[in-house]
Amino acid sequence: MKVLARLKRRNMEKAARSWGKWCTQAMLFGFVSMEEYHQGVASTAMLAGKALLTRAHWSQVGDTGFCFEKSGRTIHISENTTLQQLIHIIIDVEYGHALNRRGLPPEERNSFLKLAHAEADKFVTRPSFPQGLPASS
Repeated sequence: MKVLARLKRRNMEKAARSWGKWCTQAMLFGFVSMEEYHQGVASTAMLAGKALLTRAHWSQVGDTGFCFEKSGRTIHISENTTLQQLIHIIIDVEYGHALNRRGLPPEERNSFLKLAHAEADKFVTRPSFPQGLPASS
């Protein structure tokens, strides 16, 4: 029984890391697409918000608010919000919601969220990440 529990835990850890990387890649793709479409006339926060709207189950509420429809949680993107900060917010909201639905204890949920955040940071800080993007500036 312990072997099965360890395998399940390892699979969930792998899924958490994959989720963090996938979220980062998807937001990067959406951000670059919006940046090309708006040809440098939009702020980073506006581009990040537009990229967020390309994700499933997100809608805009007012000028700076965005609602994740599955949980009803609303976030706000300020002019100072970076793409990297938004990616971490999305991980907390979307992946956090998915983990809550599984009924995991808070400490286990937080452990998986940390893995997803670490993988997102690892992806953003790697040398091949496009340097012209406001990932952490």
